[in-house]
Amino acid sequence: MIDRARLAIGPRVIGLQAGRSREYVFGTRIVRSAIGKTSVEGSVAIGPLGLEGDEQVDRRYHGGPERALCTYPGEHLEAWAVLWNRPLPPGSFGENLTTLGLSETSVHIGDRFRFGSALIEVSQPREPCSNLAGRLGKPELPEWIRHNRWTGWYARVIEPGEATVGLSIVREYIDPRNISVAEAYWIRLDTKGVRDQVKRLLDVPGLSSGWRVSLQKRL
Repeated sequence: MIDRARLAIGPRVIGLQAGRSREYVFGTRIVRSAIGKTSVEGSVAIGPLGLEGDEQVDRRYHGGPERALCTYPGEHLEAWAVLWNRPLPPGSFGENLTTLGLSETSVHIGDRFRFGSALIEVSQPREPCSNLAGRLGKPELPEWIRHNRWTGWYARVIEPGEATVGLSIVREYIDPRNISVAEAYWIRLDTKGVRDQVKRLLDVPGLSSGWRVSLQKRL
């Protein structure tokens, strides 16, 4: 259960996780993935490719400099846990940072946050994948997330540093275009939406190059 009293002192990181590559069996599929994350103890280095000791197997979809860190709100984990009647500790959604006090509606593409001595920049929503659904045993999960927009988000590392679990995560810059992670995800899904929405998102300097290329094709 999340301690709501901690919200009074601002957003915090309540889980810090890294994972190593291994084989998983998801139904009839055998895949190699690092989606299984475990808690990191003590101070951990945060570099251009993310947390020290964290691996990403398929960098077409996650990892690399523009998606170095994956963040997921702890409030969502709690809601899923109630819905599914099972515990979902930090890292259950394969995220590196589990937060308290932030959400897809309050965080914007291009926002910058100070976590420990590292400075990170939000680059795109996380898109739900079959590996996440397989690990959780919920094949419907990608479709559910498309509806509730509980995607989480990726970030690049602007200034490497070190951090520990429990520290505040402080917003140092708000992108003036104010396109939230949830709105960006909706723009991506709404392929018949107005071109001006796509242009607004493309105007955000912090948007990842992968999303930028995909959205430019729609114009």
